[in-house]
Amino acid sequence: TNDDGINFVTYLYAVNLGYDTFAFSADFFAVTIDDGTAVDESATMFGINGSAALGMVNLTTELAFATGDTANGNIDYMGTQFYLKADANLSDAFSVGGELLYALGTDDAGEAQLSYISDWASFTPTSNNTPFDADWSAFEVANGNYWQAFDPTNSNGGVQGITLFAKYNVMDALSLGGQVGYFEPEEDKNTATDDITTFNVWASYMLATNTEFAVAYLYSDYDNLDDEYTTLIA
Repeated sequence: TNDDGINFVTYLYAVNLGYDTFAFSADFFAVTIDDGTAVDESATMFGINGSAALGMVNLTTELAFATGDTANGNIDYMGTQFYLKADANLSDAFSVGGELLYALGTDDAGEAQLSYISDWASFTPTSNNTPFDADWSAFEVANGNYWQAFDPTNSNGGVQGITLFAKYNVMDALSLGGQVGYFEPEEDKNTATDDITTFNVWASYMLATNTEFAVAYLYSDYDNLDDEYTTLIA
């Protein structure tokens, strides 16, 4: 990025090695970023992402690790996170699936959980079963960015979560779907939130070729907050 004015030079290095076969595909990745600021922000993530089909069940999984430091080396980045998605077409019209999310948290004052390498909210499991994948999330918003799925309390708390979703093709042009989710912090001493409950429902109608009308409703409840988050999008 540019270094004009108050901005700093940012260096990002990434590598991805992919391997594909008829039965499965896998990607080994590593990325590191150095923003060159006075706090000496450097973050690194690496891991493996894969997909496979076991009979009628499609699997997608990722295991990622984080390291690096910030605050002039006074705080170490840490992170271990796991994701597994399974879905299956039970018939031409009906499909079901589920997701598991797990990430370690930390209560060490000298550590900070690193759950993403950019501030983009592109991994949004509470909307990825809908026509609006990555457009919104069930987790809180701070400074214009969603709290990430692997730390939905934004407290270095990690996560233990599960979602279940289904889709029904009523006819060629009309589809209906929904999802329920339940999430807990892995390091529950870091936050007053004990659990987060979410659900979405949606409908999609193809008006014409390449022309779709879709509507979705999202509900999210942090058990320690008085208000729920609700989103309606069309």
